[in-house]
Amino acid sequence: MTSSMDQMTADSMANFIAQQSLLPFLAPGEHLIWSGRPRQGFFLQPQDFFMIPFSLAFAGFAVFWTFGAWKSGAPWFFVLFGVPFIIIGFLMLIGRFFSDSRNRTNTAYGLTDRRVLIVRGGKNQSVLSYDLKKLGNVSFFQNAAGRGSIFFESEIQSSPQAKAALMFNKGNLNLPVFFQIERVKEVYDQIMRAKENSTQ
Repeated sequence: MTSSMDQMTADSMANFIAQQSLLPFLAPGEHLIWSGRPRQGFFLQPQDFFMIPFSLAFAGFAVFWTFGAWKSGAPWFFVLFGVPFIIIGFLMLIGRFFSDSRNRTNTAYGLTDRRVLIVRGGKNQSVLSYDLKKLGNVSFFQNAAGRGSIFFESEIQSSPQAKAALMFNKGNLNLPVFFQIERVKEVYDQIMRAKENSTQ
């Protein structure tokens, strides 16, 4: 019972923080239907099962190179050459988890009667806005605990030109996503209802 109450309190706090981030960007007469935030803290993601071994190998080689250069009495610039690679290796191994956590802390998701909103705060604030009438496919992934992600496809991103751009340069166009949110199926249903109502 206590665990359930704690979860409700945490969800309420997350929704309140998200609302405060979203309200300044609502248009006059626009109503906020749902707000939330991505999962907080540190956790492993699918790409980590590749990135962790790669980062370990990269950092390990950089340490081996630098230590070997130092032990062999090589010129100082050979030793210094390896230092930036050691730093990069440890940033890849550990630093990216802190960066990812900070980005998620500063991110808020919103659904209104007109749009899907993704607000990213922090030093470089950005607002992504997607008209419900122009949203294409909406899909979601859910785990056993009911948490998951919702993926959106806007009208421009479903065009042949956009799909071709995505194929050759995936960093050029990024599909919007509500990443790792609680009760994802409920939110998905709300989105589908709002999307349907927007076309009436």
